[in-house]
Amino acid sequence: MRLPSVPPPGLVAFWVLSVASWMAVNALAGLGLIAVLFIMLANGSWEGFFHEGGNLASHFLDASAASRAEFVRIVVWIFGSAVAVLGWARFGALRAALASPQEKRG
Repeated sequence: MRLPSVPPPGLVAFWVLSVASWMAVNALAGLGLIAVLFIMLANGSWEGFFHEGGNLASHFLDASAASRAEFVRIVVWIFGSAVAVLGWARFGALRAALASPQEKRG
């Protein structure tokens, strides 16, 4: 019985760093999408953006604990959905980054 070959530590580190950076880019893009959505809700102006932010903060602070938890759940769901869609769209980039050096030389 032949044991599967173990990749060298450098290749494992490369894979870990590639996946971590891919996930970080997706998370940052998800945050950016939420920020763009918030700016769009404020009619695209800085004054409206800060007015809406203050309005949201005052309502959040005045709400009950159950309402706060529901709002946080909604925000986390929106963020997770954005990251999932971006991850699905960018999966080809991850697959290309993780291709072994022998496949790249072709």
